[in-house]
Amino acid sequence: MPEYEYRTNWWSPCGLAEARQRVVGATGDPVENREKWITEPDAICEILRSLQALSVLEFGCGVGRVTRSLLEKVDLDITLMDASPEMLSHHPYTQHSRVSTLPLYSPYNGDCILSAYVLQHLPQRELILTQTLFRHSTWKYLIMIESDSPTDFTFDFHGCFSPQVFGASLHYTSPWTFEPNVSLTILTRGD
Repeated sequence: MPEYEYRTNWWSPCGLAEARQRVVGATGDPVENREKWITEPDAICEILRSLQALSVLEFGCGVGRVTRSLLEKVDLDITLMDASPEMLSHHPYTQHSRVSTLPLYSPYNGDCILSAYVLQHLPQRELILTQTLFRHSTWKYLIMIESDSPTDFTFDFHGCFSPQVFGASLHYTSPWTFEPNVSLTILTRGD
């Protein structure tokens, strides 16, 4: 029996503030004085598992920190997209059978788009291109983990990425317990 298990849907009814409290032992009892906490990539995997996503676009995939967890813990196809061609050329998982890449701002057709800590770093021109990509791609869920108080934006960031812009509705929003002043927002489009 595994020492720890992760409960699915831990985030939807109670919010992410209790995420670390939801690690339970194999008997179902809370693990007291535990050293193993759920990690941020683990939490992203749990969200994708709960949404029953079969595919995800990891927008701004970087060096593969989240990709690694996705490959190890969730059975889905992963498409990588990053602004840096060098980043993709050195990405450690591009040769994996469940991983593909897309050129920057190419439309995506799949279950989910994940953007974690990306939008807050983009200049205005790239934010508008990103909004266009998200608007013209086909997806069921858009997951954004971003700063609540962006300082580099010269226009209404939250309005630019609101549900109305994408013909979507708000599925879930909550503070992200892993970083201060960061929130998780999940938008959904009809089935």
